[in-house]
Amino acid sequence: MSTEQEIAWAAGLFEGEGCLNSYARKGKGSRGVQVRLAMTDRDAVDRFAAIVGVGSVHGPRIKKAGQKPIFEWYVQDATEVQQVIELLLPWLCARRSERAREVLAATAGIQPRNGERTHCPQGHPYEGENLRIEVRKTGVARICRECSNRRARERARRRLGVTPDRYRV
Repeated sequence: MSTEQEIAWAAGLFEGEGCLNSYARKGKGSRGVQVRLAMTDRDAVDRFAAIVGVGSVHGPRIKKAGQKPIFEWYVQDATEVQQVIELLLPWLCARRSERAREVLAATAGIQPRNGERTHCPQGHPYEGENLRIEVRKTGVARICRECSNRRARERARRRLGVTPDRYRV
C-alpha cells in the first residue's frame, strides 16, 4: 500500500511526464484507453510503477542514435486505467484533471477482457454446466455450452436440408 506522500510524488511525476489517451480501435468499432509515463530515468519509472501497483515497464527504447534510452510504463486495461486515474486525480492540475475525467468517462463503455466476462455475448452465464473449457494453441477459451449446442443444431439442420419451418427445438 502506497503512502499519501508517495502517491503525491507519483502524481507530480505523471503531471510532467505522463499522458492519458482515449482512442478508437482500428476495425473493431470500439474504444481503448491508455495511461502512459515515459522518461529516461529507469529508477523513477520503476518507482512510479511500484506506487501505482498496476501496469508494466518497457524499455530501454532508443528513438535515434546518440539519444538516451527511454523507459515507458503504461497500462491499457480499462479497470486498471480507472484505478490509476482515481489514485492520482486529487493531485493533478485542472487541465490534466479534466483530461483524466474524459478518459475515466470513456472507460465506462469498455467491456471487460474475455477472461473477466461473466456472460457470453447472448447473455448466458459462464458457470456450472453451461461452461466448457477448451485448450487451444492461443490459450484457454471459455465456451458457452448453450450457444455451442445451438450452433451444432443449426449446422446439422443445414447439412440434412431441414427447412426452418419443419425444425423442432
